[in-house]
Amino acid sequence: MKQLLRHKGKYIIDKLFRYEYWNVGIIHQPISSLLQDSSPEIDWLVPKPNVYYADPFIYRNRDRLHILMEEIDYKTVNGYISTLQLPKNEEKPAKVSVNSSIINNGSHMSYPYVVEYENQTFCVPETAEEKEVALYKLDPSTERWRKEKVLIKNFPGVDATLVRHGDYWWLFCTKAYENAQSQNSELHIFYATDLFNEWNPHALNPVKVDVRSSRPAGTPFTCQGSLFRPAQDCSYTYGGRIVLNTIHTLTSTRFRETPLSYISPREDSLYPHGLHTISPVGDFTIVDGKRFDYHFSHFFKKLYRFKVIKANRDLLYSVRSKFGRQATYPKEFN
Repeated sequence: MKQLLRHKGKYIIDKLFRYEYWNVGIIHQPISSLLQDSSPEIDWLVPKPNVYYADPFIYRNRDRLHILMEEIDYKTVNGYISTLQLPKNEEKPAKVSVNSSIINNGSHMSYPYVVEYENQTFCVPETAEEKEVALYKLDPSTERWRKEKVLIKNFPGVDATLVRHGDYWWLFCTKAYENAQSQNSELHIFYATDLFNEWNPHALNPVKVDVRSSRPAGTPFTCQGSLFRPAQDCSYTYGGRIVLNTIHTLTSTRFRETPLSYISPREDSLYPHGLHTISPVGDFTIVDGKRFDYHFSHFFKKLYRFKVIKANRDLLYSVRSKFGRQATYPKEFN
């Protein structure tokens, strides 16, 4: 009974006073070294107050490295995509200037997975609320992104991750809204002969159901001839740690992978409670980390967000009643 009451008490305290912060950091090691190093040292960016950064991916433009990532603060309901330019010749991250909301379609956006294709840079942000997986293209001269093509229609894909392997392009994702755990546990695969051709669902979808190693967690990579797929281990907490899966079989009708190693947050880290995205570039690797923070003020932040969410839902219901089901939130409400 005491244990049950203690568990109940912790649950209530977490719900009322715990807030989740994410931030982006740099590991000064190539991603292949993390197959053996399970708790690397991470240099964290200096974030703005009450803002978190997550889902970082890296690309090069005009000989400078840029991080594309989700940004969100407690005043907003939806995430949006922001970018920052890494300083030249600086080993440790400093307080950087973030170009906020460079991609914002009015609904929640996150996980802006970067794809390099025919010397052009694209990204595939998560837009599950729109029930589509869409490709955005970078204009290198203006550093603006525009929606280029919907790859998969009528499918609420979560954390879509693309890789060219063998004769096909492959897209890994989970699926939102299927059930309470589907977006963390059910892995779906799509494939195409070209990035801009028709995408077909894998014959075995969902190819895997496992909350410990299904949901994508960043950029796949090869090492010594093997293809590795980062995934989230959400068995204890959402984004608790990253698992590196070895893909053994990948065809349009078969799939098999096994966990090889794990990347876990360090207990002495500023963000000791989770890792859930990883992206390599040369001899270093970009990650994100989670920190739980308890404070009385978080109750009011959560209350504020609840009121904004309720107001937006009421507005959306009104707009859809008038204009149809395809209407979404106006941008001024994000």
